[in-house]
Amino acid sequence: MTSTLFQDFNERSQEVSKYFMFLKSLEQGATKLSMEGKGGIPKIKKIDSELIKTLKARGFLLLYNLVEATMRNAIEAIFDELQNQRVSYCH
Repeated sequence: MTSTLFQDFNERSQEVSKYFMFLKSLEQGATKLSMEGKGGIPKIKKIDSELIKTLKARGFLLLYNLVEATMRNAIEAIFDELQNQRVSYCH
């Protein structure tokens, strides 16, 4: 069970890391928005600074979710191990 906990954490943290690399790319101007214009011709636009602020806020939510999910899974793993070992936690 513990390996599942770490595996889930590693998968989630990699997703968060990729998202922050994407944000860094946006800030540096290396990533732009491509939209289909008239006649199917691609139109490249710079991403609005307000959208970047919103995307950064989303990054904080991803970090919060990572911590919350990891703690929840850890507590469940502890509880399951206590049950498997038939450890009593009542007075």
